[in-house]
Amino acid sequence: MENESKKGKESSASGQRRVGLLYDGRMGKHYAPNETNHVENPNRIRSIWNRLESAGVPQRCVLLEAKKAEDRHVQLVHSHHHVNLIKNISSKAFKSRRSQIASKLNSIYFNEGSSEAAFLAVGSAIEVVEKVASGELDSAVAIVRPPGHHAEHNEAMGFCLFNNVAVAARYLLEERPDLGVKKILIVDWDVHHGNGTQKMFWNDSQVLFFSVHRHEFGTFYPANHDGFYTKVGEEEGAGYNINVPWENGKCGDADYFAVWDHILLPVAKEFNPDIIIVSAGFDAAVGDPLGGCRVTAAGYSVLLEKLMNFAEGRIVLILEGGYNLDSIAKSMHACLEVLLTGKSVTESLKAYPFQSTWHVIQAVREMLSPFWPTLASKLPPELVSQIGPPPHTLISSSDSEDEDDKGVRSSENHGELIEDILKPLSNLKVDADEEIHVSSTWRSALSNVYIWYASYGSNMWKTRFNCYLEGGQVDGMVKQCSGSVDRTLPKEIMRKTFPCDIFFGRDSSHSWGLGGVAFLNPEKKFEGKTYMCLYKISLEQFNDILFQENILSLDAASPLFDITTLNAISDKEFNSLEVVKDAWYGNVVYLGKEQDIPVITMTSSFLDIERFKSGKLPLHAPNKAYANSLIKGLVEGEQLSEQEAIAYIEGAAKSLSATPSAKKQKIGMLALIEREVIGARSAPPLKGSISGGRSGGLIICVAKEYAKEHPKWMAQLDAKEERVRQEVELAVANQKLKEKDTQLDKLAVEATMLANILRRGKQGRQVGCACHQLTKLTTEKSNLEMDLGKAKVASELLTARIGDLEAKGQVALFMPNLDMGKFDVDKEVVDGALMVEVAVEEPVETVWKMVELDVDV
Repeated sequence: MENESKKGKESSASGQRRVGLLYDGRMGKHYAPNETNHVENPNRIRSIWNRLESAGVPQRCVLLEAKKAEDRHVQLVHSHHHVNLIKNISSKAFKSRRSQIASKLNSIYFNEGSSEAAFLAVGSAIEVVEKVASGELDSAVAIVRPPGHHAEHNEAMGFCLFNNVAVAARYLLEERPDLGVKKILIVDWDVHHGNGTQKMFWNDSQVLFFSVHRHEFGTFYPANHDGFYTKVGEEEGAGYNINVPWENGKCGDADYFAVWDHILLPVAKEFNPDIIIVSAGFDAAVGDPLGGCRVTAAGYSVLLEKLMNFAEGRIVLILEGGYNLDSIAKSMHACLEVLLTGKSVTESLKAYPFQSTWHVIQAVREMLSPFWPTLASKLPPELVSQIGPPPHTLISSSDSEDEDDKGVRSSENHGELIEDILKPLSNLKVDADEEIHVSSTWRSALSNVYIWYASYGSNMWKTRFNCYLEGGQVDGMVKQCSGSVDRTLPKEIMRKTFPCDIFFGRDSSHSWGLGGVAFLNPEKKFEGKTYMCLYKISLEQFNDILFQENILSLDAASPLFDITTLNAISDKEFNSLEVVKDAWYGNVVYLGKEQDIPVITMTSSFLDIERFKSGKLPLHAPNKAYANSLIKGLVEGEQLSEQEAIAYIEGAAKSLSATPSAKKQKIGMLALIEREVIGARSAPPLKGSISGGRSGGLIICVAKEYAKEHPKWMAQLDAKEERVRQEVELAVANQKLKEKDTQLDKLAVEATMLANILRRGKQGRQVGCACHQLTKLTTEKSNLEMDLGKAKVASELLTARIGDLEAKGQVALFMPNLDMGKFDVDKEVVDGALMVEVAVEEPVETVWKMVELDVDV
């Protein structure tokens, strides 16, 4: 520490800014076991340090020592459980379980050095902010890993174990009030949204969190809507959370400068922070394999220089992401030069922002203007008219950008995790001919197999559908389609209706921007009527549409949906199979045959359908452009007039929310007949119908209303209701297990084929991919089997509980065999629905009771 003090005095005396620099090689002990080429590896910080040393930068700085954080400081933002997990994960006691624990987390690995590195990283963040806040230093840089901004209160994710920046900020506010820091500006310029940091200060007005990131309407990692500009904070923190979500990749210096000048800097001036902490990820830099953006090292230096005018230059940079070793080293070097000299290294190239950038800036300003009056004014038309060429016309500067043109996203499964999936054998080589042969084999086999693709949303308009085959976009779309490998247009088109419903869900989509998109509720309903346009295309083309709808690369070694899986679901109408897990349109549904050719479509999983019903996923009407494309399709096919099409869309927008499974529904129903409850024998016969599902749920719903006058029955009713719920969960678990079995069998075939290549002396990435996925699926299947066993035990316990209640004579067994013959029951109903409409031939005193009730499902 004497060396630090001496160096600091020398810097002060010379007039140069006192800049702290912290680096510790021990943070390199954290690495992916058996995966030397994982993008988040020790070379990230080594490359930075090597460049700084070669340029003599450390000699101009105050060198700081890394310190491990104390548990109590980390627990300022993280749970006790999470801190203990990371503290002990590298111990011998966890050796056999590390991989299993990591596999259950999102883009995380552990090894023997993970614990030490994590505590050093967060302790170093605390060290540098404390030195700057106390005035010992003017500014500082912490070259740390693992990164932190994705880590949440009780969970590691996205390569991040602890949230280094959040801990450091909270430490200043709560542990060192004597330093006088009352307002902190956190600037997160990492290409991915800082979801963890956002949540930790969501209700806090002392911290202004600003994040500019690639978002693409929730399809870019971390692949959710938390990073949208409408997320502004709540309660005391309302207005103190600012998200600038890019709608496309390839954003560069000009785009970031515009955001600084027209959003961040005006707000920062009004906020007037005491210190600025930068979540300094450099994965938006040119050439980054995950980011796909174009910020130069000079561009980063300009961004930092613009911030030097606030907080008297008290700025701390804490490393986050960045996976191109050359870019990350140059960018950090450029930033250090700014901190040392107060000036950016050089002028950035003259360019203009994308049109989409101005659109986002204007939307953010409008959203935040109630909180920050400085943003209330409109930007001049002559300013926003200065735009650069569209992103898709630019020449790519990184592999990720090439992939982006083909529809790939660096999302949870296809960006950050792609390294995890492929790395085990990434150092092995495959002849180019061998790779092409594997990919082209399935395409050749499926190119002559024809199906009817039944579309029910915007794709009903032929011009819109052709975008999936030929590429391009129609008016109103915010992103182009890449097109299919086989761009042949449909052989034939026909129109038909099916006995089911559609609805509109999600707040926004990557193709249409704000507004819901259509989903099919894959349950056959005699009263349902969905208009569809059937396109006769090859099974190869159907797979390419699946790839595009679910934002996957067309360059795949195997199809998502092949002849075997088609045959597996073709024995019954409305059979389905989830072929892409956790995807918007990953569930393929068989609807029957036309001209002896299978009719199939795609929608969300049954689990997501239930989430829509329960409100866990948003229902949302489509925007005008999307609705117009659907109207054009309905009118073009002469299925409906324009007015009828509008009414059809309006009805679909309300269809799912109007079902009995919505959170609150006021419904008229007749109470359960007393004969079934207390043995009355004079009840008249019933006529009418029960619509909507499981009789147990109906009986319990009605009986509970009746039992308000008979409290002694409620215990049994509660038990019966819980049993029904358990039966539904059991059915869902069984369905999941069946789907996993099918996926496992399919992947085993693929793995066997690829293993043959390996045995012939041809080695390759496909083999590693298949083997890795096979292992992962086996683990998932094992977990599902355990969940299934638990569900069965729970069901048995509930059955026993009901039996105990009845045996004790607390209540008489009632409603065991309600005579369903008295009802016209719809057999195709949904489990768990709770609506009943019953009519009686004549009113009977005391036997029947009409009620109006709110059912909380």
